[in-house]
Parts: sequence; structure tokens; C-alpha cells
Amino acid sequence: MNRIIFRIIRLLFILVFVSLFMISCILVEPEDGIDSTSSDTQDLSQLPTASSTATHAGVKLPTVTSTTTQAPTATDNPPGEGGGLIALTSGHGGALAIYTIDILSGEYTQHSFGIPSVQDPLWSPDGRYIAFTGSVHIDNTYYLDQIFLVDIELNITEQITEIDQNIGPSWSPDGEKIAFLSGRDGAWALYTMKLDGSTVEKHTDGLGYVDQPFWSPVGNQIILSDRISMIADSEIIGIELESFGFVNLTNHESNDNQPAWSPDGKKIAFVSDRDTAYKIYIMNPDGTDQNRLTESSGWEMLPRWSPDGSRIAFQLNVDGNWDIYIINTDGSGLTQITEHPAPDVSPVWSPDGDVIAFVSLRDDEGWKECRDTRECNSEIYLFNLSAGELTRLTENSTFDVSPAWQPSLR
Repeated sequence: MNRIIFRIIRLLFILVFVSLFMISCILVEPEDGIDSTSSDTQDLSQLPTASSTATHAGVKLPTVTSTTTQAPTATDNPPGEGGGLIALTSGHGGALAIYTIDILSGEYTQHSFGIPSVQDPLWSPDGRYIAFTGSVHIDNTYYLDQIFLVDIELNITEQITEIDQNIGPSWSPDGEKIAFLSGRDGAWALYTMKLDGSTVEKHTDGLGYVDQPFWSPVGNQIILSDRISMIADSEIIGIELESFGFVNLTNHESNDNQPAWSPDGKKIAFVSDRDTAYKIYIMNPDGTDQNRLTESSGWEMLPRWSPDGSRIAFQLNVDGNWDIYIINTDGSGLTQITEHPAPDVSPVWSPDGDVIAFVSLRDDEGWKECRDTRECNSEIYLFNLSAGELTRLTENSTFDVSPAWQPSLR
């Protein structure tokens, strides 16, 4: 009798579990895909960690043509050498989209249309293309992340992946290929493809909860942060494209993530909580010589190398407030760039290394209630290091996030 009752209870439990799983698949919300290394949207209360993404079958969107609109108020902005454009994710014009903004005129150009969620625009090395991740609505029931490509010269945007989930584009040094993560074979793996989406090659298996890959600026090694399970520590792994598989570079009982290549490809910066709070470390591409860069008392996040490789910009949280700092790569010369009660986050360098763009919530009166840079009126500012001048670049009633400076045109 007890055995029969036990079997009935177990059967009911299975039925409830299956029902809940089916409902979650149908009602899944649009996802931003990569989280930990994403500067597009930040949890301002804690350091982001890697997130998993559901996998389904994809569809193709039609090619769209960009349009240009004038910013509400143009500002006199200090230019950095290069194309004079900053790519960003913005709600400008009432729709979430990928835009570029001219740093001199303040003119916006919209590059994505009808895509429910977009994030993290990334320029090609020659400054002609922008790759980004966008969500595609499938049969009005669920969303899939796909890779899109903006051709600045031809003024068109195309979806270049369509099978299952595809996230985290990263450019090869010559700009001829894009690395990305896909769940098309039932588990996350690293792939590469040409710019038209053809010649897809798989380079590794067995990835868990992953973050955006970063291609070495000088070779065929790709790095990313990975966790084998939701409860495991994250590690920085290295993938050699000539060989199938990956190597654990950090191999430490801590969370190691947000890797960033030095411009010459000889060093990797990353953040780790091995000293309790997250700090910036630097190591060799093979994982040796891991050394802490800073001696600050706060949380450090999003290390970004200067174009000449001599300095690193990052955001530092001291006493609950995020500000932008720079430091020499030998650990000397720690300098605070911003000082405001509201959070300043997501620093990026101009191609000449003289200007730092960043996202600030200082123009939102309710910034203290903001837990995410997309929830509030976040704006992009420029700080000229030589002149010591701070200039507001964007001026919207919505958010402007994830600035990416166009490289010097080749």
C-alpha cells in the first residue's frame, strides 16, 4: 500500500514539474544574452556574473536601411582621433536600438529596427562594421538571440545567424571573421564564421555558463569566462582555434571573469574575487604570472586597456558609489577621473587614448533608486585627459549605454 502511494506521489510530482517547464518555455522573456562582461546594462548593486540562455530554432529578418535623426541638443565635444563616431545602445527616438552618434555634431543615426532587445555594439578593426546581439521574436511565444551586422558604408543592417541561439560576437584581428557562442548543438560552444554568416566552424565543446568571447588582437587565441554549473566558480579559459578544446588559464578557487586583451596581445587583464572583493589582475596569455594590479579598498570592474597598452581604465566602487579611474599597467599612478554621487560606469578609450567615454546616471533625479543602467536616464559623457574637461555627449529623457568608439579608419 505504501509503495502504491509513493508511486502516485512521484507521478504527480513529475506531472507538475513537466507542466511548469512547458509554461516557462512558452512564456520565456527576451534575454540580453551575455551578462558578466556586458557593459550594455549593469546591475549597479553588485558585480554581474555569467548567465545561461535558452535555446530554440531561429528565423531570418529582412535587411533594413538606417535612418538619421538630429539629437535634441548638439554639444561641443572634444573629439578623439578616428572615425568620429561612437556606437551605443539607446532608447533615443522612443525605440530601443543600436545607434551611432557623431561626437562633433551630436547627430544620431539609427541602425536597428524592430528588434525587441539589442546590446553591446562592437566595431570591426577597420571601423566599417558593427556587430551586435539582438533578440528575434519567434511565433509570438519566445525570443532568440542572434548576431547582426551593420555596414556603415552601405548603410544597411543584416541578421547573419539564424540557427538556435547565437550571442557574443568578437572580431578576428583582420576583421574577416566573427567568433561567437551558440547552443545549436544542444550545449554552448565556440564558433567562427565569415561576415556573411557562411563557413561556420566549431572550435570547442563542453562550455557551461559563458560570457562574451574576446579574440586576441594578434593571434588565434580566444578567451572567455566560463562556469561548468550555476554553483561553480567562473574561470578564464583560453581556446586555440587550431586545436579543438580549451585550457583553464586562471585555475583558481575563486570567480575570475571580465577578461580583456592588451593591444599587443601579450597580457590579459581580468577581475577576481580571490581577495574577497573583486580586484583587477594581469596575467600572461598562457595563464602564468597572475598578479594583482591595484591596492584599492573597493570593488573593481570592467578593465579596459588604453590603445598604447600603458594604462587601464576601470570602474571602482568605494562606499557604494561607482566612479571611473585609470592606472598604469605597472600598478602606479592610480587616478580618479570622475567624482559624483551618482554612478559613473563602462569606460571606453578613444582611438588616440586622450578621451574616455563613460555612462553616467548623474542626470536622473531618481538615480538612487536605479539598479540597472537601462532603468534610468543614463547619459554618455566624455572626459578629455589632456585638458581635464568633462563634456556631456548625449541628452535624452531615456537611456544611452554601451558606448563603443569607432577605431581609426584604415
